[in-house]
Amino acid sequence: MGVSKVCHPDGYKLGAWVHGQRKLRLKNQLSQDRAERLESLPDWVWDAYLRHGKRDSGRLMEYVNLHGDAKAPMAHITSQGYKLGNWLSKVRSAKLKINSAKTVYSG
Repeated sequence: MGVSKVCHPDGYKLGAWVHGQRKLRLKNQLSQDRAERLESLPDWVWDAYLRHGKRDSGRLMEYVNLHGDAKAPMAHITSQGYKLGNWLSKVRSAKLKINSAKTVYSG
């Protein structure tokens, strides 16, 4: 389950809130106080993709070793059942969004 789909037992969409905080920070619209409070939480990361990056990068390297490139098709699923193609598509999409946001909000 992706973090944005995580719900608190009372039904509050905690994952969506976390995603929103990350977006606000990316747009430089998050208060310094809130950013510091979030950063004080155990295991907090601003880039959710980095959290699993090493593990998922290892899976991608296995694909590269087998196929000679990192162009896993969207539908590719590893022998362990991991949706590598889907993950790779999300990573590339997120990188494009971050680069676009940096360009827009850097000036």
